[in-house]
Amino acid sequence: SDVLALQLSIDDSLLSASKELERTVLEIIETAKQEFLAETEEPLSARLEALAKMWSFVAKIEISNSCEGLTALQENVCFMVIQEAVTNAVRHGSADVIEVHLSNDEPGCFQLHVIDNGTGPIGKRSRPGAGLKVLSALTEDEYSLAFNKNGGARLSASIYS
Repeated sequence: SDVLALQLSIDDSLLSASKELERTVLEIIETAKQEFLAETEEPLSARLEALAKMWSFVAKIEISNSCEGLTALQENVCFMVIQEAVTNAVRHGSADVIEVHLSNDEPGCFQLHVIDNGTGPIGKRSRPGAGLKVLSALTEDEYSLAFNKNGGARLSASIYS
């Protein structure tokens, strides 16, 4: 968002000062990197609470997480997938209630279910977005995105670590 704000504020004088522009963009990237690294050090539960709070102005997000003893990498993967699913439910599905269930019933495999009350998944004619491409790789294509029986979307995935 900072790069977009910078782009929108660019005028001819700034364009002529390309070194200044380059320096500013590099500062934005470095700040984003440091914020990302700081966030990944927080426990998964804290990040999930922050995610629910971030979207609380438009959606009620209920999270159940029965996973214990995850490595930092496993927590980061789980959070990345959940964050993308919640964001898509709000942005693309206009959901205002989202349920997230994360469990690890078998070693090395995590079950994720994200259920929302939005408009449901986009039809098969559309290209999968970046989130589904990553999910496909993480799950060895063991995921489904379909209409929930009560309306909205249901994402179910088995994530291997």
